[in-house]
Amino acid sequence: GQFLGCSGYPECEYTEPLVEKRPPEPTGEACPLCGSPLVRKWGRYGSFIACSGYPACDYTRDEAPSTGFTCPKCKEGEVIIKKSRRGKPYYRCNRKGCDFITFDPPVEEKCELCDWNLMERGRAKKRVCSNPSCVNYGGPDLSKPATVKGGRAKGGRKVAGRGAMAKKRSASPKATWADLKPHLNRLETVESRLIRALEDEHKSLEEAARNLGVALEEARGLQKKAIFKLRMAYGRAKKAEA
Repeated sequence: GQFLGCSGYPECEYTEPLVEKRPPEPTGEACPLCGSPLVRKWGRYGSFIACSGYPACDYTRDEAPSTGFTCPKCKEGEVIIKKSRRGKPYYRCNRKGCDFITFDPPVEEKCELCDWNLMERGRAKKRVCSNPSCVNYGGPDLSKPATVKGGRAKGGRKVAGRGAMAKKRSASPKATWADLKPHLNRLETVESRLIRALEDEHKSLEEAARNLGVALEEARGLQKKAIFKLRMAYGRAKKAEA
């Protein structure tokens, strides 16, 4: 199908699906916060449920398959199944403000120490605790960045680590907001407004998203896309100067 691609190809291979704008669709439910009708909206990461009374009411929730388990962290939300951009499933709480997440499927059995749900780890489906603070936790260390052994990612693809590219990147100073700001004309209107709110007005992402009338996940995507465009424009400008 149709897609959007960066004009900087082949130096930049960024693409994204070309999704047609769809009007909000009534769900027949009432907002649990204000009683207004709930509607289904579509963002960059798929559909989500939102209050039709926005911005007076900012209630939203993910529309994703449920595991049927109550979130073991907040005890209020529901653990849902989401998919990454690569199509790999992960599991997180659908309650706004709760950061529970696991990359292995949770099961009904609870940990005998902390009462969190266990999860099935790896091909052997070994059952370990999903609570990072528990001694029985068996998932990845979420406090540390992922590392790749031997300089190669999964599938044998070589990754930059200690080679010339890594040295070249470390030698180049990172662009500051003052460097990127002159290139705001390269952004779409909504992207420019979001970045200005974050960088110039020092608003949180949640507040900026509410002011723009977009879901938080969509705002995160817009932020990444805008910064990427600004860095590309800044890099081209520096290259032209040289």
